[in-house]
Amino acid sequence: MRFNKVQSGVSVVPLEQLGRPRVDVTLRISGFFRDAFPHLINRFDQAISLMAELDGPLDRNFPRKHYLADLNTHKDIPEYEAVAQARYRIFGSKPDSYGAGVLPLIESGNWKNDHDFARTFLAWGGYAYGKGTDGVDTKPVFAER
Repeated sequence: MRFNKVQSGVSVVPLEQLGRPRVDVTLRISGFFRDAFPHLINRFDQAISLMAELDGPLDRNFPRKHYLADLNTHKDIPEYEAVAQARYRIFGSKPDSYGAGVLPLIESGNWKNDHDFARTFLAWGGYAYGKGTDGVDTKPVFAER
């Protein structure tokens, strides 16, 4: 994936030109990024969706491979919700909040070990963003990613 020169969308780099498998990524965005650059969040989401729908060998397109696997594990929820969850790759803090929750934890001294920081990071960052998704509470999906 790379942004095309006219910046009107995204385009696919052929695997032959890429020279490696496509990698699956999870983005953890800041509250500032969320508020200042919603157009870029939509652009990233467009790229994620494009990779999830792209045909080709699954051992060379990990975003699609993981998307399809996620779809198969969410048989107990409505299809539209399973599709949305399988595509979530952009996460941040709750709408209208900022940070990862770690600084208040440090300042309060209310922690005992690294697990406390990990739990706080997951709790504060477990909100999905993208086109049509504006801070959906998806902590389990974020933790899985």
